Amino acid sequence: MQLGLMPSNFKPMPTVGAGAFAVRVKVSGQSKAIYVAKQADAVCVLHCFNKTTPKTAKPGMDLAAKRYKLKEG
Repeated sequence: MQLGLMPSNFKPMPTVGAGAFAVRVKVSGQSKAIYVAKQADAVCVLHCFNKTTPKTAKPGMDLAAKRYKLKEG
């Protein structure tokens, strides 16, 4: 992402903020989810967690959205 490329396993997360994405990575059979927001000069990691259910818990999305707003200010 830092080089302008998008990962193969991502989806836009407009509920977190404009330009925010969820990137899913499988490591040793566990799924990891990372919310990121790309800026002109950096990729900001907003939240990382082990994904244990198909649906993302609201507190995690709220935390990512809060951090997204902080990076704007």
